[in-house]
This record gives sequence, structure tokens and C-alpha cells, in this order.
Amino acid sequence: MNSGHPGDGFGETSGRACRHCGGALRFEAGTSELRCSHCGGVSPISPSGEVAERDYAAHLEAAAGERETGEFFEAPCEKCGARTVIPEHEAAGSCPFCGWPMVYGYAARRMRPDALLPFALSRDLAVGRLRAWIAGLRFAPAGLGRHARIDDAVSGVYVPFYTYDVLTRTRYRGERGEYHYTTENRTFREGGRTVTRSQRVRHTRWSPVGGTVDLPFDDILVHAGKSLPARRADLIEPWDLAKLVPYSDDYLRGFRAEACRLGLGEGFALAREKAAPAVYSAVRKRIGGDEQRIHSAETEYFDITFKYILLPVWMSVFRFRGKSYPIFINARTGEVEGERPYSAWKIAGAAALALLVLILALAWLR
Repeated sequence: MNSGHPGDGFGETSGRACRHCGGALRFEAGTSELRCSHCGGVSPISPSGEVAERDYAAHLEAAAGERETGEFFEAPCEKCGARTVIPEHEAAGSCPFCGWPMVYGYAARRMRPDALLPFALSRDLAVGRLRAWIAGLRFAPAGLGRHARIDDAVSGVYVPFYTYDVLTRTRYRGERGEYHYTTENRTFREGGRTVTRSQRVRHTRWSPVGGTVDLPFDDILVHAGKSLPARRADLIEPWDLAKLVPYSDDYLRGFRAEACRLGLGEGFALAREKAAPAVYSAVRKRIGGDEQRIHSAETEYFDITFKYILLPVWMSVFRFRGKSYPIFINARTGEVEGERPYSAWKIAGAAALALLVLILALAWLR
């Protein structure tokens, strides 16, 4: 168990079956309802409560006594009754015996999400975005759009994230640099002759400065899972976090959901790293002048709150010439990010063309 995981667990979930035929209900992307996979009947989703921040320090304290137990947990299928060992890092999936959508809601010591963004992009739309992305790739090998094979298993996964709100206070020491100019005579050699010309010369006058800067942050987003590579998590942003809805098991039905795999404290350490560039930018702005030197900057963090949320991602793989390329699609915006093949010949041709244009431009300027 990662340090900093609150031990409040998921609540036990009630069975959900179609009231018309008893078939499996699955969340319909882009709606607020469950749809029966057998008869097409619908049931509305009505999440209760509101999306609220949680106190960071209080949850760290509550988690301090947790230890790894090494025990396994099982969930009963709501349809066939078969008991299934819950995958260690998943919170939703399907029964391996009958395919019934399952939410492993009651697993001990799993932190219950506060909110989520429901899938807005259907599977068919996601596949369309993926095909358009492949067709539009620059410097791609010839025939990629025609011959790339997209796996049938385009998978919808809710990926865990933390958001952190925090007030930073930074005490700094440094120097402010302000420009001033003088006119000076400079001697040059031109055409075998020595010439003297006046030039305007810039100088920098430095003066010591110090002080404090307060900077608030709202919803610093930190990826808390493993199914989405960290370098891709930032690239499929932005997320419309203003449209988060209170967590409900119903949104997970028919989708996979990854359980949180990052401790709360570990997540905040990453949040601090993400906040650092903005903090230093604020310090430079406060120092002012034309240039700035920062000799020291010590930042304290106050009023820290967090949310544990799930964000929707379509994941797939396309295959081309015997190689596999994983692809990730933001299921809210349709933003596509992933691995891709390149054509060395096209890249070399573009570089040669750019060099030729540069040579011609230089020749014309002469």
C-alpha cells in the first residue's frame, strides 16, 4: 500500500440490471444514463452529493497507521454469482465467467473517488478520431493510412488523478538588474582601414532585493496511475475539470477503471514540481527590473486540499509492418496522443529541401 492512501474504502455497490428484461446495464458515453445491452432500455444516473475538496493533512494523518496486509479480495458477480479475485490495480471491469459489468466497489482500503468526468466520446467516435489522426501524420511511411490495422479492443479506461489546491508563500533574495546606456567610441577594421564610430552601449546596474510572494494554485493535476504513461498524461490535456460530477459506480459500468497507485504524499511532491515554474516566474515578476537574479527562494505550502478523481481515456494499439503503437485519446475532447512510425526518407527529403531553400536565399541576398 502506498503511503498516504486514506483507508476509507469503496462502499458496497448495489446490483444494477435492466428493469425491463434483467439485462446488463452499461453507461452510455455522452449521456447521463445507463443503457441495457439486450433490449436497449435506459435508466438515468442520478449522482448524489457535491464535488468537494478534502483536507490533505487530515488524510495523511489518517493513513499513517496503514500497513500492507497482503490479503486478497473477492467480488461476487451480480449476474451469475461467481466470485472473482479483484485485480490489484483495477476498480471496475467485467465478470470473466459471464461478461457482466462489475464495479469492485467494496475492496478494503481503496480510496473512494470524489468525482469523475464521464465518457463523452463514444467508442465509434474514438475510432474515427484515431483513423483521422493516423491519416494526418506528417512524415509517415507511405501507405500508413491504408494499411495500419487498429485492434478491435479499443478500451475505455477511467484513469486516476489527484488535484491539489494550495497557497504558496515564497521568501526570496536576489538582485534586480536595470539597464542604462552610454555612448562610446569603438574602433574597427574595415576594408584594410581603421575606422572609429560611436556606439550606444548597454550596461546593467544591479541592486539587492528580497521579500515574499504569495501565489495560490487551483487544481494542480497529478496522474496517479500506471496504465497511461506519465509522458502522455500531460499531452492529452486539457480536461474540463469544471464539469466534474460526484462519483457514482454507475459511470464505471461497462468500462475499466484503474485503482489509484500513487500515494497522496507522493502526488503532492509531483504537484510541487509542477507548481515550481510558476512560483519562480512570480518571484521574477516581483523583483522587477530588466533582468533578475534569484539567489535563494524558500517556499512554504498552506491550506492544502485535494480531490481524487477519475478521467476517461480511450486506449488502443495500431499495428503497422509488424510493430505495435499504443494510442491514447482524451474521451472528453478527442485529443489523440501516442507512438507513431516515421519515414526516414521523407524526413531526409524535407531537410534537404530546407537546406536548398536556405542556400538559394543566401545567394539571392548577395
